[in-house]
Amino acid sequence: YQGIPGDGKHNAHLISGIIPFQATLVDGRRVEVDYFRHVEDDIEEDEYYAGMALMNLIIREGKSWPFDQEFESVDDWRGYFLSHSAFVVRAINNGMDSSKKDSSRSG
Repeated sequence: YQGIPGDGKHNAHLISGIIPFQATLVDGRRVEVDYFRHVEDDIEEDEYYAGMALMNLIIREGKSWPFDQEFESVDDWRGYFLSHSAFVVRAINNGMDSSKKDSSRSG
């Protein structure tokens, strides 16, 4: 995919007063829209790796047109998904995410 690895914060100054954005879903769960978190020394908390793992799962399932090959490294993934502006929606409330991990900040 050959983009330049970024942090997903291209032109962040344009929305600095908006992000992170918190909301309550219809079912009462609290969420926030924010940039991907990068925790250099903790792969379990680093959302770059989680994002790449989720995308690779979708590619393996064949639901990722135009992608047909998995990303081999987090820098490859960042070169595509974080080369401009990219956001994640994460839970604020305690709860389990799709990987059965506590999804809250304090988790």
